[in-house]
Amino acid sequence: MVFALKVFGLRRRRQLRELFRGRPPRAARSDRWGDAPVAGQSVTALWTATDAAELRLTAGKVENLRVAVRAFDGLELGPDEVFSFWRALGRPLRRRGYVEGRELREGCVVPSVAGGLCQLSNALYDAALKAGFTVIERHAHSRVVPGSLAEVGRDATVFWNYVDLRFSAPRGLRIEAEMTAGDLVVTLKAPPAPAAPRAAMAVGKKLVVEAASCETCGVNSCFRHQELHDGGGNDAVSLTAVLVDGAWPEFARWLAGEELGALPRRHLFVPVDGGRRGKPQYGWPAAAFGTVHEAPLVTLRRSLASRRLAAQGAERQEALLRFDHELAAAFARKLDPCVTHLVVAQSLLVPLAALGALGGRTYDVLMTRPPLSKLQAALDRGAAAHPASKTLADFRVPAAVVAAESKALARAKRIVTPHAGIAGMFPDRAETLQWVLPAALTGARAPEAKTVLFPGPTAGRKGAFELRDAARVLGLKVLLLGAELEGEGFWRGVEHERVGLADGLKRCEVLVAPAYVESAPRAALAGLAAGVPVVASEAAGLGGMAGVTILEALTSACLVDALGICGKESAAATN
Repeated sequence: MVFALKVFGLRRRRQLRELFRGRPPRAARSDRWGDAPVAGQSVTALWTATDAAELRLTAGKVENLRVAVRAFDGLELGPDEVFSFWRALGRPLRRRGYVEGRELREGCVVPSVAGGLCQLSNALYDAALKAGFTVIERHAHSRVVPGSLAEVGRDATVFWNYVDLRFSAPRGLRIEAEMTAGDLVVTLKAPPAPAAPRAAMAVGKKLVVEAASCETCGVNSCFRHQELHDGGGNDAVSLTAVLVDGAWPEFARWLAGEELGALPRRHLFVPVDGGRRGKPQYGWPAAAFGTVHEAPLVTLRRSLASRRLAAQGAERQEALLRFDHELAAAFARKLDPCVTHLVVAQSLLVPLAALGALGGRTYDVLMTRPPLSKLQAALDRGAAAHPASKTLADFRVPAAVVAAESKALARAKRIVTPHAGIAGMFPDRAETLQWVLPAALTGARAPEAKTVLFPGPTAGRKGAFELRDAARVLGLKVLLLGAELEGEGFWRGVEHERVGLADGLKRCEVLVAPAYVESAPRAALAGLAAGVPVVASEAAGLGGMAGVTILEALTSACLVDALGICGKESAAATN
């Protein structure tokens, strides 16, 4: 009670002081100093506690840093404007996403909502000292938390709102803050100063008194010990969470057999539980997980909105990206701070990175398509070859999203995929899964001479132009699946017919998938299961599979050569 009364008085006094001083300048975000040189940087370890009993509060600290880092990353101030830790962050409350973490109070490390933010203020102070900025307000800790900057006197404690960290730079500054799997990285950028930097506040003395922790101090009579253990004890464990969207049989089989920890430690995040709800498109192996979390409202809203979208075009792609972000946000809100490892669907990777959910965690990525940088480069090549196409140049993801995905993929622990082409892009980290072939079709095949099956849709990105040219040269009949996206009359001059998959597989000599981009070659896999020879580009991801001919290059000439050879082999096999 005495402590609470003191805090109340000190907070009111700070509010009055700030009132009479006038409002501090409001910081703004822009890109004007994005390329400015680094003035100071601080890198500190996140997981410093060595005792397993400390995991719950340490995980809470890391979660609080995930929330707080977003308030500082990209923050910019003008010349001599004063940076204030609390002005930038605001009051850290539970309703803003903060949880119980480690806080140093009256000589002890105790559980507290938003505990652990001092690691961020320590890093900012350390970087400001290295940059030579003018430190206006800084308060040292009273004890050493092992692994913190207090061990070397470069710490700055903060406590809302009267214990603050404030500094300024003569020519302005930009803050960049991020969390890797193991570190908090704070970088201060500033335009080069024409003169020597101002002298910074002297570094405090090195502390030698180590703080005791509620988790391991052994003092059971303290009221804080009772609060902590009445609220759940110190039996926290490291958890693994799998965050996915639409089900792939290859990934489902891998997750069902993968050693991701004991069953109670595995959490599954899905749009809806496909097994319970009768939704096979979300048929993930829920029985292999201790806890299943769903996002039914987001899923329903996405389903209804998707029905109103066009089958092709920029509007559709932009809407799908928004849906990915909404689903990722719904999952991120439910993530337990003790989750230390993630398995993430590729579509959710960039949204989760933007939300800060990847910080302080290791993660694997379930990759279903090439990285955006490679995918868009392939589309650019196709658009250059076929400028009249309606599907090769209609949409490109913003450059910032491409860069964010590249950065997130570079930090992934493993890349898990059945796609041979994607696995080849990550030779040191890829775990290549086997494609799952569907059940073979019933009934005998009756291939028709010079007939090929194009799994479609009729789109430039699927190689429709190359197949049309090859069909004209070889006099082929094309059996078509999927929608017509390149406009009426596209197949003029080529004998063609629209069919169902089962009918097409029985009648075709060869299945042709000469795509520029292909994420899920399900029709081609069905063809292999039915014994149909497959000609495909490298983008289909079927390299190394029996019965598949990979095109040397995605050109009409290469396709003519491959189909000519396959046609002869198919006829010989029939005879």
